[in-house]
Amino acid sequence: MSGRITSGVKENQQLVALVDFIYQTLPVWRDDPERPNADRETDLNETLYIMLANKAKRKLPLFLFTPEARASGQRRIDMAVMPSEKIALAARTYTKYETVLAIECKRLPAPTRDREREYVSGGDKTTGGIQRFKLSEHGAGLPVAVMVGYIQRETAQIWLEKINGWLVEMAGSKTGDGLLWESGEKLGDFRYDGEAATACAISSHPRISGTPRLHEQPIKIRHLWVEMSRRGAVPIS
Repeated sequence: MSGRITSGVKENQQLVALVDFIYQTLPVWRDDPERPNADRETDLNETLYIMLANKAKRKLPLFLFTPEARASGQRRIDMAVMPSEKIALAARTYTKYETVLAIECKRLPAPTRDREREYVSGGDKTTGGIQRFKLSEHGAGLPVAVMVGYIQRETAQIWLEKINGWLVEMAGSKTGDGLLWESGEKLGDFRYDGEAATACAISSHPRISGTPRLHEQPIKIRHLWVEMSRRGAVPIS
């Protein structure tokens, strides 16, 4: 099946299927002729949520997609996935009220120059995608998370190089939010699907949480990108 990203994955197979479902749905959503034209992140998130929620009813009835789900403190994550009933995943039991997968969405490029690196970090504003996972403001206690990238200009390969370049520049530094950035946090296992005009990658990040901030296990992020300016050969089903 085109676009599958399960090769080399060792996580719980239900989580693997869930991430793979999101990835395969991205080009179907982008190419849907009924989808309203939109550039704003909130509008893109809304229509993507509708597509994922509708398709999951048939293909993944065990999981429910929720928009703007509550995260740590006053934060909200763009989307979350919860089980429709109690389920065991990755040696942990989740009730239907608990998030099993947190999904953060970002535009590439960011809408303004002062937010250029927001896919990685928003600095003192703590608006960065990877940054919030490292701070455990999103995905606290979860082993895996997803970042969706809406590529509105340039290509997935160019964005891989830019994002990894930012991470290399930050390596070895400790920022005002208390985070230490390390050289091993670059995105790897990059794969590009030319037919669907999508790409995926994997990264792993140490994180901190709590008061005082205690170190948690690293979080693995699945980066799922869709080139919005291209239309792939993907049937609407």
